[in-house]
Amino acid sequence: MADRNRSAGFPTCRIADFQIGEPVNLAQVGGFGNPRYGRLGGLRYSGAVGPSRSAGFPTCRIADFQIGEPVNVAQAGGFGNPRYGRLGGLRYLLGAALMLAAVWFPVLLRAGVTLEVGSATAPPGANATVPVTVSGFSSVTTFQFTLTWDANALQYASVADFGARGLGAENFGFKPSAPGALTVSWDDPDASGLTMSDGSTLFSVNFTAVGTNGQQSSVSLSSDPTPIEVSEDLNVVSATPVSGTVDISAPPVQVCPADTDTNFRIVISEVTAYGAAWKRGDTWPNPPNPIPISYVTRVGYLWKNGECYGYDQSQSPPLCWVLQPCPSGAGTQSGGGTAGVRLADAGSSSVVRSVQGVTVSLEATPDKSVSVYAVEEDLPAELTAHSITEGGSWDAANRKVKWGPFFDNAARALSYSLSGIAGVYPLSGVGSYDGVNLATTGAARIELEPTLRVGGFAIGPAGQGLTFTFATEVGRQYYIECTDNLSRGQWQVAAGPLEGTGQPTQWTDDGSKTGGVSPQSGPRFYRVRSSP
Repeated sequence: MADRNRSAGFPTCRIADFQIGEPVNLAQVGGFGNPRYGRLGGLRYSGAVGPSRSAGFPTCRIADFQIGEPVNVAQAGGFGNPRYGRLGGLRYLLGAALMLAAVWFPVLLRAGVTLEVGSATAPPGANATVPVTVSGFSSVTTFQFTLTWDANALQYASVADFGARGLGAENFGFKPSAPGALTVSWDDPDASGLTMSDGSTLFSVNFTAVGTNGQQSSVSLSSDPTPIEVSEDLNVVSATPVSGTVDISAPPVQVCPADTDTNFRIVISEVTAYGAAWKRGDTWPNPPNPIPISYVTRVGYLWKNGECYGYDQSQSPPLCWVLQPCPSGAGTQSGGGTAGVRLADAGSSSVVRSVQGVTVSLEATPDKSVSVYAVEEDLPAELTAHSITEGGSWDAANRKVKWGPFFDNAARALSYSLSGIAGVYPLSGVGSYDGVNLATTGAARIELEPTLRVGGFAIGPAGQGLTFTFATEVGRQYYIECTDNLSRGQWQVAAGPLEGTGQPTQWTDDGSKTGGVSPQSGPRFYRVRSSP
C-alpha cells in the first residue's frame, strides 16, 4: 500500500480520489504513531503516483482524494506525537491524461506559541506588576527569551507568580550594568512537555516606576542577548511576542467637594452650607449626590481641626482628605485643634435604638476623641417621620431622618415618631464620626397598627353632641361619615375633608349636619374614611 522515502527518512502514504478545494481523507498506510491533521491545496487528480525523494518532508502516494478541507493524515512512520496545522507546498507533474507525477507537502506545525506581556499603570514611585501570559502552550519542553524596557522609566525589582513547573528566580538573569533587560531560560524538569491553558501566567515581573508623571515604557520580548525560542517535544516551534506597556500616571488630586473655591482649605461658610444642603437633601454642585453623611462629618472634622487639608491617594473618600498644616502666616477661623494626618477613629462611639409604640428613641454616644458627629435614620417608603427632637429634620426626598452635624462629643437623646400604613417595618441607620460610619444597633423593626381607629369618644350633655378622637397621617385627608341604618349601606358625609397632621384629631358631632343629636334622633353609626 505504501513506499517509504529512504533518502529523507520520512513516512509516505497512499491517498484516494481527490478534488481540489474539497475535503480529503488520507488513510493510514502504516502502523506508526498518532494521526496528524491539516489541509491540502492543489489540483484535481485521479490515479496512482510514486513517492518524491527531495526536500526532506513527508511524501504521499496519492490515489483519489479531495483537497482544501480538513483531512486526517495517518502517520506512516514512527515519529513523535500529533501536530496540528496545514499541509501545503504541493508539487506535481501533469501527464497526457492529467496524471499527477509527484506530490510534496510539508507537515507544518501549529500556529505556535504566543507570549504576551501585560500592561500596568502606576504613579511615580509606586510598584507596577507586569504578567507574561501564554496561548497555544502545548507540550512545551523549553523556552527562552529576553524581556526589555526603558530603564529611565522602570526599575527592575523582582520576579514572581511562576506558572511553569520548576520555574524560579534561578531561571532569570539580570545585570545592573544592563538595567533594561531580563533574560529567562527554562527546560521542563520532567522532559514530558508542559501544557498550559490560554491566558495562563508564565511569570510576572515587578517594577518600580522611577520615571516622571506621564512617562510610558514598552515592555517587550527581544532576542538580545538571549534569542526568543520555544520548543515542543524538543522541536523548535514558532513564537509570537506581544508587547505591553507601563504608564506612569499619578491619579488626579481630588479636592473635597465642600471646598467650593478649591484652595484645599475648609472655612466656616463652606461647612455650614454643605451641612445644610445634606440635612435638606439638596443637590450639591460637586458630586457625590445625595451628600453622604460621612462626607459631612469629615468636612466638619477638617474645619474644626485646622481648616487646611491634603489628599491621600491611598485612602478612599472621605478619609482621603487629611489634615495638613496651613501655609505660614495664614490665619484660621476654625474651632481650634492641631493639624496633622490622623485619619479618623470612631473609637467606642455608638447609637442605640429603642422603640415604644410609634416612637423611636436613639441614644447617641460619641467617643471622647470625636470632633464632629451626625446621625441618620433610613425609613421605608410607607412611613413618615414627625415630632423629631434635637433639631433633627425629615428629608422626604431621600427618606431619612437627620441630626447634626454636632461639633462636639456630647451624648444626646434623639427621637422621632412614625405614621403610615399598618404593618411591620425594618429600621436602619448610622452614626458618623469624623468621616467614619458605624451602624446603629438595638431595635431593628417597628410595628404600626391600623390608624383608622377611634382612640376615644365622649358624650356631652344633652344636645351638645358626641366627640371622638382618631389618628391621622401627614399627606392624607379624612372624611367622617354617618348613617342611621347599617343594612342600607347609605353613608352621609358629616365632616371633611380634614387634613392629616400626623397627630390625633378630634371631631364633635353637634347635629348640624346629621339631623340633631337628641335622644329622639334615634340610633346613629359613624365611620372614618381616608383618602388617598
